[in-house]
Amino acid sequence: MKKCFVETKHTVAMIVCIIWIILFSISLFPGFTVLAVFVVAVAPVLILAWYFFFDPGIFLFLTVFFVPLSVKVDLSGGSFVTFPSEVMAVMLAGYLILNISTFRVPGKRILSHPVFLLLLVYLLWLVITSALGEIPGVSFKRTFIQALFFIVFYFLFLTRFDRPVNIVMFYIFYALGLVVPIINGMVWHSQYNFNPQASYYMPQPFFIEHTVYGATIAFVIPMLIYLVFFKNGFVLTRVRRWRLAVLLLICLTGEFLSFSRGAWLSLMVLPFFILVLKLKLPQMVLFAGLLVLLVLFLLNLDAVLKLVSHNEAQSNRGNLKEQIESVTNIHSDISNLERINRWECAIRMFESRPVTGYGVGTYQFVYGRFQVKDEMTRISTYHGEKGNAHSEYLGFLAETGLPGLIIYICLLFSVISTATSIIYRIRDCMIRDLAFVVLLSLLTFYFHTIFNGFIETDKVGSLFYGSLAAITALDIYYYRRETG
Repeated sequence: MKKCFVETKHTVAMIVCIIWIILFSISLFPGFTVLAVFVVAVAPVLILAWYFFFDPGIFLFLTVFFVPLSVKVDLSGGSFVTFPSEVMAVMLAGYLILNISTFRVPGKRILSHPVFLLLLVYLLWLVITSALGEIPGVSFKRTFIQALFFIVFYFLFLTRFDRPVNIVMFYIFYALGLVVPIINGMVWHSQYNFNPQASYYMPQPFFIEHTVYGATIAFVIPMLIYLVFFKNGFVLTRVRRWRLAVLLLICLTGEFLSFSRGAWLSLMVLPFFILVLKLKLPQMVLFAGLLVLLVLFLLNLDAVLKLVSHNEAQSNRGNLKEQIESVTNIHSDISNLERINRWECAIRMFESRPVTGYGVGTYQFVYGRFQVKDEMTRISTYHGEKGNAHSEYLGFLAETGLPGLIIYICLLFSVISTATSIIYRIRDCMIRDLAFVVLLSLLTFYFHTIFNGFIETDKVGSLFYGSLAAITALDIYYYRRETG
């Protein structure tokens, strides 16, 4: 079945984005101050205003493009907004409310879909825990942002993903948006000879630090590899394939220079996941295998900790081999020691409030009181005002209690179950491949968030909710229709 890669309006929008990227890259050099002001402040407003009023569908995809380009803007009273992505998301939510009758909603099929239902339960539990939490004002703001992500990046894109090409475009527009942060980061990083110690600040001002930056790049790499190296119905000419190859090369370079060990590992484990999916193991076998590995790890925990405690590899020495080996160094690597400190605090917070937790978004304000002096590091703070639990799973446990973690894990299993059902049974090769690639992207997220927490950020939250929408759409629009 022959498919065109993009519609004309998508092509025009991508050309506009590419021209903007080129102008922005030029404006980074000294002597282009006037151009920089125009490119950064004026041009995006004009482009977005035109598309919002004349083609809201493309405005939706431009929102994805501007997510990695958005920056934190401080407001009065200690509040802040991520501009322009959160502003664009609010505009789209308002547009949906005013034009709900014009959207192509899959009716009763979506109302009974397990991913959709679990997302609603998840958001409802966030509301409950926010009301009962330590700092309701903070928690309700974070819950509102999550609800906004759900409306825009899940629901609105679900109405657009009735065409497979739009799923591909979702990832391409985001990858295009990454080009400027990558180029900007490389220019800044080169001034420090690409020292790994400088990588933490390299993605600023677009990303708060390098782990979020690395996670987003890892998220889009599976789709780019699929489009460049595998036969598909989306890239039909060599010119387009070469353009995407350049985009993939830029992303791979950015990923390497991010020095995010979690992101690197999330890509390194993909061959294992690919092998498992290719073997088409039954879902019960997959989940039972994960359970067995967990039990074996816990039964041999002392031996494992004794082994890694002798690992002296440091994450900041600049040696690639040591960067990777340092992942298991809990003896002297300061990053890993601080991560364990945060994990211990999260567990103590859970033990203190096991049912409702302290409220979403409150970990960074509360964990300080749960620190033990012997576990603290030279980068710890007694005030406990910085960072998260460094684990999405433990973060849910601390902030939303055991029910919150159970809901999130059920959502994870539901997404994997839905995707594997499509991969194993559907006859349409294009839909099967799309489900395969989107699931691989999600698996980079699920694996990486063992070590870090990202879902509350617009950078990763947009990709997460958009990918859930893609899996839901492939199931509702194609798999269920084919199987009756």
